Amino acid sequence: MEEDWRLVIGPDEYLNKAKFIFKEYKKITMDSDHEHCVYCFSKISEYDGDLHRGYCTIDGISWICPNCFNDFKDKFQWEVVDKLD
Repeated sequence: MEEDWRLVIGPDEYLNKAKFIFKEYKKITMDSDHEHCVYCFSKISEYDGDLHRGYCTIDGISWICPNCFNDFKDKFQWEVVDKLD
């Protein structure tokens, strides 16, 4: 079985058992108006034509699109939390 290309180029161990929040992207600074899924590089932003929601690590650093999240959530034992503790 051929390995999924997203796993070859995407992060691996540092997201193992990570906690995520499903949220809408909101521009935070003038320098950053979008994020990319760390696996497939889909653009997540407020712009038309881009994804507007995704799974964000609770530290706010890594974003994963819904497709990749659903594909890899079991493999990496990800947890979705409703809010930050």
